[in-house]
Amino acid sequence: MNWTCFEVDDSGHLSAVECASVVGRWREGDGPFWIDVESPDRDERARVLSDLGLGQDSVDELMEGGHAPRVLPIDEALCFEFPTQISGDPPELKSALFVCFDRLVVTLHALPSRVSAESDAKLPNSIHLEERSTSDLVCALLIASSIDLRRRCAELREAVVVLSRLMDVDPRAVDLEQILDLKRQVVDLDGVTEERAVILEMVGSTKHPAVDLAQAVEQSRVAVGNTAATARRLDRLDRRAGDLQARYDSFLQEKTNRRLSRLTIISAIFLPLTLIAGIYGMNFERMPELRYPLGYPLALGGMGLVAAGMFLWFRSKGWME
Repeated sequence: MNWTCFEVDDSGHLSAVECASVVGRWREGDGPFWIDVESPDRDERARVLSDLGLGQDSVDELMEGGHAPRVLPIDEALCFEFPTQISGDPPELKSALFVCFDRLVVTLHALPSRVSAESDAKLPNSIHLEERSTSDLVCALLIASSIDLRRRCAELREAVVVLSRLMDVDPRAVDLEQILDLKRQVVDLDGVTEERAVILEMVGSTKHPAVDLAQAVEQSRVAVGNTAATARRLDRLDRRAGDLQARYDSFLQEKTNRRLSRLTIISAIFLPLTLIAGIYGMNFERMPELRYPLGYPLALGGMGLVAAGMFLWFRSKGWME
């Protein structure tokens, strides 16, 4: 289990603190603190919540799997599940659990999260609180995660641009699996963004003694605005990825048509040869040139001239390209 702990200092910035002392200092009235916990073990995450004073029934309800993203007031804490990514086969939505007390915010997740302090060393330095309160700290984390969404969206946009340029230069350099994988990533991130927008709306309209985002309405609007802008951009990326697939399908169809065209031309060249061979293959007793010494080479030469003439004519028309 990986713990990362921060305290909001007097200047409104996050400073790292020893995790062993955080809970005791919080109970003595210090804070606000942020504790980020990463552990694939459900029991370890549940033990963290129990150590913070939540009842067993509340812990079991929070740890119960299969829930859609939700906002849930429990005891003296406001809890909500925060979608982070889609992974696995079949795809499954992974989320981080936010448990917000007075002067303490705890984030718990089973997989490494890009909004966790340990996965992004720049995150603590990028957070600045106007007031040393739980509401401002929650808003700051929501803003940081919304910015991360925009970064991930920008990465996908760059990938779309690269594939689009490759299609313009040489469609053969693009593989269909690349386009399908890109579409899947766009759809997955769009699903995360939609769920996150719902959470932001619910948290923003929830009043709780521990967290009241009405006190930090401007910061809350930034997180909501970033998420909404990301959702709109992802819709455009989804259409562009669909256009890439349509262009690739069109390229494959054109490639198939060219092959069929060549086969059709080859068949057309051999049609008169087949006719000549059919005529001279008839077994009639009286046929011209049947006993002529040069009949066979003349017939072959005539067939070759017909084939060569048709080939050159088709080529002059550009049908062989």
